[in-house]
Amino acid sequence: MNHSKLLLSMALAIAPALAQAEAESERGVSVAAELSRPEVIARYEKAAQPKLACSQPESAEAMAQAYQSLASHKWSRSELGCAALYGFQLAQAQPGNVELGFGALVTQIDYLDLLASEYEGLYSGPETSAELRLRWKQARSHGEALIEQLEPLAGKSVEFRTLRATFWMASTVKESSPVESARAAARALPELEAVIAEKPETLGGLPLMLLGRMTFLLPEFAGGDPLRAIELLKQGVAVNPQDMVMRRWLAEVLISERQYPEAREVIKAAISVPANAAEPQAYADEMRAMAGLARRVNDEVMAEQVAQQRSRFLEAHPYLLARRSTASFGHGGADPFTGKEVD
Repeated sequence: MNHSKLLLSMALAIAPALAQAEAESERGVSVAAELSRPEVIARYEKAAQPKLACSQPESAEAMAQAYQSLASHKWSRSELGCAALYGFQLAQAQPGNVELGFGALVTQIDYLDLLASEYEGLYSGPETSAELRLRWKQARSHGEALIEQLEPLAGKSVEFRTLRATFWMASTVKESSPVESARAAARALPELEAVIAEKPETLGGLPLMLLGRMTFLLPEFAGGDPLRAIELLKQGVAVNPQDMVMRRWLAEVLISERQYPEAREVIKAAISVPANAAEPQAYADEMRAMAGLARRVNDEVMAEQVAQQRSRFLEAHPYLLARRSTASFGHGGADPFTGKEVD
């Protein structure tokens, strides 16, 4: 066989394909460069702005009703976005109402949480990217304003300090530099430590979950300590046994420490939590995470059981998002420090 002729014929055969691939790569680079131009970004954001519009209720009472109705719709960025807007407007109109301000801030955190999970989806084009970016900026701006409003009234309360630390982290998951995210974590860490020392059961153990997750995810030089994370999360489970998010993170840390039998028991306990103990979207998200964790402890039977249980739940609730990411803040996406999926 003439190897020279064979190599030549192979080269001639693949040359067009290589040329096409190179051309497509160049086109991809040129498209990305085009989309990063400020004037192009501004054009897409202007086109996306109407998607953020919400109907204006006729009265404060009607707005409060709409807010209460939509605040649980954590499967729709438009509906939850309107809830966040209404909550913000109601709180701004009643600056002395601390309870209303707390609720509005929680809704902003939930809204950021939902948006963060949608950033993790497949590439959906510059139009959706522009919309998400605008929504993120609005939620962050409104959350910052609520914190400024609440600080003089409730700045020393453990509830406010917990929510403020949560917002610092939630608002820097996206549209922020790594330095900004690191600063947010550095601010939140001592705040959560102080709250736990004073009242660990605050907001259903939320500071225990947040600090437990942080001490698991952060490197050792920045305060990371998996064994302490296990202690914090076990304490959180004792405070709030039906919190699937708390149990999920506990299972994550146990698996990282190769404590598989205990992790398996934590997963079993989590999937036995009644579906009505969590919000529908959170339940669907956490069950997906639990199926992944079951596979990581080599229990395919349990993983399949959880997957089927989740499928039945989604069939019964077709309006929910069958999304990949689980929630990170609030009461359960992507890891807030690494940007990677938790399972």
